[in-house]
Amino acid sequence: EMAPEVAKVLDTYGWILSEQGDPEEGLSVLREAYARSSTVPEIRYHIGIALAKMGKTNDAVAEIEASLVDEEDFPGRDKARALLDELKIEAAVN
Repeated sequence: EMAPEVAKVLDTYGWILSEQGDPEEGLSVLREAYARSSTVPEIRYHIGIALAKMGKTNDAVAEIEASLVDEEDFPGRDKARALLDELKIEAAVN
């Protein structure tokens, strides 16, 4: 409420929504964060997680891959790589 136009705030809020069981609403907020700051790879990683929680594995893979394209380090980069590997295995099985 205090800074709804700030991408980092939107990212945090969307991440919290996703983690607390509302990935659809979280995804909406995360996409708004990405629209405001499309150069932050961590936002794309969070979008990927929300998509994965919604069962949209292929979309999640695409977002997480995009978050890892640049060599820019971000909190959770190692987790993003691990999740990407898991999702690729899941996509191959299904």
